[in-house]
Amino acid sequence: TDASAIYKRYIALHPKDPQAVLFNIRILEAYEKGRYAKLTLEAKEQFVSQFHFNQAYWRRDETQALKAQVEPYLKKHMQELARHYHAVAQKSKDPADYTIAEKWYRLFVDIFTDDALAPSMHFLMAEALMESNQIEKAAGEYEVTAYKYNEHAKAAEAGYAAILAYAGLEKSSSSERRKNHWRERSIDNALRFSERFPEDKRASIVLTSAAQSLFRDKDYAEAINVAY
Repeated sequence: TDASAIYKRYIALHPKDPQAVLFNIRILEAYEKGRYAKLTLEAKEQFVSQFHFNQAYWRRDETQALKAQVEPYLKKHMQELARHYHAVAQKSKDPADYTIAEKWYRLFVDIFTDDALAPSMHFLMAEALMESNQIEKAAGEYEVTAYKYNEHAKAAEAGYAAILAYAGLEKSSSSERRKNHWRERSIDNALRFSERFPEDKRASIVLTSAAQSLFRDKDYAEAINVAY
């Protein structure tokens, strides 16, 4: 803690210095070696919040060479923070804990969109939103997870989850206009799912359901197209 206090003092006096981010990493290492769980968690939050790549700290020429050195730490600690608060939320069921988990998941996928871990982090964010009953937001994030990225392990699962979420929104809506809106989204996603994942065993099921919805809406021509 004495070592960390000195590093913190330097960072407070010289927050824009290229050494500041490296000293912050040393603070984390010191807390981890000392097995200070609470201080380590707080230091991770402070480190990621202050030094993630969207911060002004990185817009100066003298910091650019540091990015490759710091990136693995940012990725690691963002993942740990997101999963920590997600686990906390699953126990507490507190919406505030889910909000914190979402914040860290979203920061990761916004900054590291092209990273191999981005799809799984995006999927977990959608799961957290669904668990906290933010179904509309969850549906949108499932859809993005399924179709934004190149092929990945959670793509089909996310696509199917989006269909179910939109169907749930349709069922729970009291307004006929909103019901129609969510039914259209569910049908659109069913068609998209079957096109993107034709070999998935659920593809025929969602197409059948979409055809039935179109038939009930008396959109007979489209129902025939989908059924075939």
